[in-house]
Amino acid sequence: MYLQFFQPKLQFHFQIDIMLKYILLILLSSSALGLPSSQCSAKVDLLEQRIAELERRPISCETYACGIEGLSQEVQVSQELQESQELQVSQESQESQELRPTSCQDYFLLGLETDGIYKIFVGGEWVKVYCNLSGGNNAWLVIQRRQDGEVDFYRNWSAYKNGFGNKSADFWLGLHNLHLLTRDGNYELKIVMRDCQDVEKHATYSTFRVAGASDLYKLEIGGYSGTAGDALAVNNGAYFSTKDRDNDKFRLHCATHRRTAWWYKGNCGDANLNGPYLPCGYYEDAVASYYTFHDQFYGLRFIEMKIRRRSRNNQ
Repeated sequence: MYLQFFQPKLQFHFQIDIMLKYILLILLSSSALGLPSSQCSAKVDLLEQRIAELERRPISCETYACGIEGLSQEVQVSQELQESQELQVSQESQESQELRPTSCQDYFLLGLETDGIYKIFVGGEWVKVYCNLSGGNNAWLVIQRRQDGEVDFYRNWSAYKNGFGNKSADFWLGLHNLHLLTRDGNYELKIVMRDCQDVEKHATYSTFRVAGASDLYKLEIGGYSGTAGDALAVNNGAYFSTKDRDNDKFRLHCATHRRTAWWYKGNCGDANLNGPYLPCGYYEDAVASYYTFHDQFYGLRFIEMKIRRRSRNNQ
């Protein structure tokens, strides 16, 4: 396309050179008419010298020959680069179509057994998640973790919707991502907790689903088993609340009362896993806690919430 655009202009310059030669020939020839043969011969010699000078004029990329060649090379390189980029994009698109893991379990089935951050494709979006792949017990996708108190969990609706924190340490995956992950499949939830004496307990729920934003990220949870007690039974059907969105049905604003955000219902409930990180102590209720762990609102040292798609093979 570029060559076709410039070529007429280059040919025009070439035609001007030829026209100059003929104009010079006409002028010198006409001035030589009627002159003595000696003078006419001198005029012809001068004509030949001028034409020779035009023919010997250096040709650069400003003239037609080198210009066409240079443009041809430039167009060729540009076309090759474009073809290479299109091929690369095509290959990447093909690879992404062929390999689009939608859960941590997909990576586990590929033979990966290292815990860490991976990318999965859910709801038409690529999402970075933390996968527990070690231990030989299938794979879990971590949605929340409390382990050092470096991240403030007393945040607004927007923060809890989009997620925050460091996925390798304290973080919240985000309500939007939880909805994308759980809306199309049957997911189970596992909560692993430890106190300051390294006593570890867990609570597993065979049903875990988060509705969309229009339903205030309503929680569906049930099917408890484990060692920590069923502190989330009352939260089934609860809407999510933050300090700037009071969606609970209690007379108190549970999110501000508990200094965090959660699926609050009833008297604010017995689980406050996003509460202030105050490990090893007993408090009224504004603390990262799971009441049935110690039958009190005890500040837990470690909390990890994780999900996986439920199947017959899951243990």
